[in-house]
Amino acid sequence: MSEQIIGNKIIYNDIIPSTNTWATNLLKHKRPPEGTIISTNQQTAGRGHGTNKWESKRGKNLTFSIILYPVFLKANEQFLLSMAISLGIKDFIELFVNNVYIKWPNDIYVSDDKIAGILIENSISGNDFDYCVAGIGININQGKFTRDAVNPISLVQLTGRKYALDDSLNLLCRQLDFRYNQLKEAKNRQIIKANYLNNLYHYQEFVQFRHENKKFTAKITGIDSSGRLIILHKNGETEKFGFHEVSFA
Repeated sequence: MSEQIIGNKIIYNDIIPSTNTWATNLLKHKRPPEGTIISTNQQTAGRGHGTNKWESKRGKNLTFSIILYPVFLKANEQFLLSMAISLGIKDFIELFVNNVYIKWPNDIYVSDDKIAGILIENSISGNDFDYCVAGIGININQGKFTRDAVNPISLVQLTGRKYALDDSLNLLCRQLDFRYNQLKEAKNRQIIKANYLNNLYHYQEFVQFRHENKKFTAKITGIDSSGRLIILHKNGETEKFGFHEVSFA
């Protein structure tokens, strides 16, 4: 059994603007061990995709970033890393509740509500990886959400019991580490792809999408190598969409 990488070192800050920003600034000056986690009780400027913000009440949830050096992947394989991290979080949430899905590209849902988000920022040199900073926010003990997010949910809301955050982080690190080590072996990457697809929110279901303010009905049939969503229209035509180009209506 290989030694655990993710979570082997934890740098804790009580309050910082963003764990991803903190980790990226750290990497400008030094090379911490792979799997180092930057954790905090409170982010004052937690970031999501684009201009999205991540709401997390102080001391209630898991908010952290992982520093990785996935040199075994090429730049054009970077979405595999997103798949593996998404699956690790899904595996963790499934220890407590059912009906856990990955909403493309890497939000984690329980039924139709969002319980976790991931912000992956990669540094690429040519076709090679330099480093990856994977920011993760998981709603654990927060009972109420006040921002404009449409559908947040937490473990405490789902199960009615509170969780020790340190124990939760250690357990999550084990799930993430398993998927990261799985990704290292080229022979396992088709398994990761298949697991990701089979756990994708609304996979192979005809649902409504929105693209450029137009709605249409189609179903997700796959993901291409760059992470684009492959959608089949009812007329039999296939179309591919990149991040932020399409959403569920």
